[in-house]
Amino acid sequence: MSMRPLLRLLLCLLAPFVAGRDAAAQQDQRCLFEIDFIGDTGRVVTPPGTTQVNYYAGGGVRFSCRGTAVRMSADSVASIDGGRVVYFVGKVRYRDSTVTLDADQGTYYKDGERWEARGRVRTANLRSGSTLTGPSVDYYRPVVGLRDTTEVVAVGRTTVKYLAKDDSTAKGAATAATPAAEPYVITSDRLRMRGDERIWAAGAVTVRRSDLDAAADSMALDTSGGWQEGVLTGRRPRFKAMARDTFELLGGRIDFGMDRRELRVVTAIGQAEAISAERTLTGHVIRLHLRDRAPRRSIAWSRGVLATADGPAYAAKADSLTFFSPDEALTRVVASGHGWVGARVDSVSSERDWISGDTVVAFFRQLNDETSLRQLIAERDAKAYYRGAGDGKAAGSLAYVRGDRITVTMQKDRDDVETVDVRGHVDGVRLEPKTAGSTGSPPIAAPPGRPS
Repeated sequence: MSMRPLLRLLLCLLAPFVAGRDAAAQQDQRCLFEIDFIGDTGRVVTPPGTTQVNYYAGGGVRFSCRGTAVRMSADSVASIDGGRVVYFVGKVRYRDSTVTLDADQGTYYKDGERWEARGRVRTANLRSGSTLTGPSVDYYRPVVGLRDTTEVVAVGRTTVKYLAKDDSTAKGAATAATPAAEPYVITSDRLRMRGDERIWAAGAVTVRRSDLDAAADSMALDTSGGWQEGVLTGRRPRFKAMARDTFELLGGRIDFGMDRRELRVVTAIGQAEAISAERTLTGHVIRLHLRDRAPRRSIAWSRGVLATADGPAYAAKADSLTFFSPDEALTRVVASGHGWVGARVDSVSSERDWISGDTVVAFFRQLNDETSLRQLIAERDAKAYYRGAGDGKAAGSLAYVRGDRITVTMQKDRDDVETVDVRGHVDGVRLEPKTAGSTGSPPIAAPPGRPS
């Protein structure tokens, strides 16, 4: 049978499925197949005892859905159950007004308006510019009365270059306040996308951009507004900010938020830990506020145990710790509730001078291009333990004081104590080091409040 008569026959046999009124097709948007082209071979089969029409065609086949922008093509096609299920094999292509999809094989289910793509699948979102590659993708197009937006479900190792809704309008229009559009590169074992605004991923998830590198068991991302929100959950998720002050954040759950594509806040909850070159911070909750890809304010607080910070220039612990770095350099730490701050480790004794109180405020400076303590203030039940500078070979004098308020000021050019001002109910003890020819002072026990 020549192709022209066959094409006419197919159109007649498919009439029950494609001959709906255009107005109705426009109204419900369900696919009513129209055959645009058939290549070299084709045949029609009507199974015995049924009125259903099955047809098979090869040599290149093109379909469209009447009244819509849907176009489909493949090397060969098999339509069964009266066109309710259509199989596409070889160089499969799907196009509509919002997405392009290429694959090795595809199946279209008319009842659910679902397109299944298998093999080497690649999709592109025509609105946002997002792309997806993977072995298995199910695409659900929007249909009135069925679903109000596109949905994508993928299994197998899948990679998405995901641009948020407003990113597509920002290409080539970056400013200092609005960085250039850059996709989240998300790789996972399972993936779901809803419209251009929401994405969920599970199974060895990684999320990468030039400013972040994250990993978790599962992830959710909502970009429905200018403020973009993400969450990482599972076994010890990890979030690494690739900034000038690079830090790595770990916890039981990590939330992050972006304003116009710029990372603004990251929060770790549950055995949280933040690691940077300057310090290691621990707490039940750690929240980092960023600007221009650098932390400007960091907060840690805990339940039952104290939040802690430990670094080469200082150490701190309290019910809550707040760090201020307005110009990327640390300027102040506030330790509230059972506050304690220790200075740099002494080179001779390998211990830290320290100050404690209900609230301790530590002020910092940049000294020889390093973070250095400038002043410490403790209030309410204040205590301080410190030593004199010594001669570099032997420890200097030891002092332990208590008062309502203690202010310790460091020397201008080094991390040694210069003055100690104690106010209120004052008491304490000072021990001088042993000198040549003397019996020296008796050893001093660790004073109350000194950390173990």
